[in-house]
Amino acid sequence: MQNPEIVVDEKVSKITIHRVADRLGIAAELFGRLGEEGLCVGIMTVGDIIDSHTDISIIVAADIADSTMKALESMREELGASTVTRSNDAVAISVLTKSMHQPGFAGRVFRALTAANVRIDMITAMKEGMTCVIDERFQDTALEALRLEFPEAKES
Repeated sequence: MQNPEIVVDEKVSKITIHRVADRLGIAAELFGRLGEEGLCVGIMTVGDIIDSHTDISIIVAADIADSTMKALESMREELGASTVTRSNDAVAISVLTKSMHQPGFAGRVFRALTAANVRIDMITAMKEGMTCVIDERFQDTALEALRLEFPEAKES
């Protein structure tokens, strides 16, 4: 496996739009409007559909969190959402490598964080590696666990 790189982004906010109506085009409407306002979303997850509604969580740069909250609040009723909440206690930790598609890579990341009792709030994976969003209280613990699992990794 090529030497991985561990990257931490402490300047993120997690925003959740609760009980969004599950209807065709809702994602296009939501993210299209954010884009029209010049707001860029980093990571997104969608929860299970329950009673024709779901939760959508996104990660945005901390410096646009206020603008993103304002935009989402302005379209909340149109989206059929109940509330919009924000957490500034999120940290995104990425393990980047050209070897993401090697068997066991994701398992190593998850086992290391699980063994350290770090709960993962959001996950995204791409060709170059994966990013886990966690509560900032567990940042040092998560980094130590990943350093032990990937001792060859450089940090930035």
